[in-house]
Amino acid sequence: MASEGSPNLQDGSPLVDRGPAEHISLCETLDRVLNKGVVIHGDLTISVANVDLIYLGLRLLLASVETAHETGILHFGARDQAQMHAGMRQ
Repeated sequence: MASEGSPNLQDGSPLVDRGPAEHISLCETLDRVLNKGVVIHGDLTISVANVDLIYLGLRLLLASVETAHETGILHFGARDQAQMHAGMRQ
């Protein structure tokens, strides 16, 4: 049950599960991120005296090659290229 004043979803369940603390290693975290994929999107504008000088648009996808291929993100040619690079590293 959620405490008074904590955010709840529409069905009344707490927004944040405050169950027992779970310690996750960096390796497990990286494995979860690569298996699910992460998208980072951001914009940065550098201005001086209200004059925009530099604009940087960032769209980053971080996922394993297998995950990207299964979801259709990775194009066929890019997958072959990734396999070739993986073979070169071994």
